[in-house]
Amino acid sequence: MTISRDDQQASTETSAVPVATRLVRAAVALIGSYSARTLPVIEVLEQANASYADLFTEFGGIDGLIESAYLSQVSSRSRESIELAAAALEASSTYDEVLQHLGRLTVFVQDPKFKRNRVMRAVVIGSTLHRPELAEALAEAQNALTNRFAEVIADGERRGLYRCLASPRSIASFVQAFTAGQILDEIDYVQTPVDEWVLMVDSTVRRLLIPVPPESEQR
Repeated sequence: MTISRDDQQASTETSAVPVATRLVRAAVALIGSYSARTLPVIEVLEQANASYADLFTEFGGIDGLIESAYLSQVSSRSRESIELAAAALEASSTYDEVLQHLGRLTVFVQDPKFKRNRVMRAVVIGSTLHRPELAEALAEAQNALTNRFAEVIADGERRGLYRCLASPRSIASFVQAFTAGQILDEIDYVQTPVDEWVLMVDSTVRRLLIPVPPESEQR
């Protein structure tokens, strides 16, 4: 059998990507179409060009791979939200515009359609109790997300759009904690209306990011 140049190139490109990365990418691509219990292992391995031995060496089995795939999805979604916040602040030139833009962003990220992503975060956090390596990966991912969000908040303060009541990093952590609160709310029989979530987030933001007094009042 003759192997084409394109096949050789594709094989070289695949082998250049670490097998753990290939497995996670394959799982992420398929996990939206299956539940965790029905994820087809063989299909994942075929897409990743990996073996059962690779799967068990890198993740200890399919459960470990699914948890890592969830972590990848959660981190990706969180990065998107933070970059949206960065774009919102970049587009703001006044304090009122900051509140308007962040208000629209809050409506977007608190939407019930993102419930699955919030549940996946809870699954990943729970899984860290028995998987120290996952706990380390989650801590590393969360640290990077919070640092980036803190940079975004600090940049707005440097531009004179507001003053931070606490450190930018503390605010970044606290604002992200609203997601955890919404997870608890969404498993309850009686759920808080989205508009009330938005109101509470907006009220909190107004207390944490306060307007800069006019120069005449600063003298």
